[in-house]
Amino acid sequence: MARLKEKYKEDVVQGLLKTFNYGNVMQVPRVEKIVLNMGVGEASQNASILDSSVSELTAISGQKAVVTRARKTRGDASGMPGHITR
Repeated sequence: MARLKEKYKEDVVQGLLKTFNYGNVMQVPRVEKIVLNMGVGEASQNASILDSSVSELTAISGQKAVVTRARKTRGDASGMPGHITR
């Protein structure tokens, strides 16, 4: 993530300063948090889908994905307890 932050500071901030005519670097919006989310509904029947999706998110973000399962049912059948949500 250090490369992304460095690129933002060097390229994006300078471009925003010129585009919006900001008078100060502190006026430029900052990136506070990046969240990756993936819903894998089919994983409740097939665990290999869950493993492959975890490895894909790990490759994209550089951090191991945290698997979170549904604790409560929603009103419809798509959010049954035990279904995978990420």
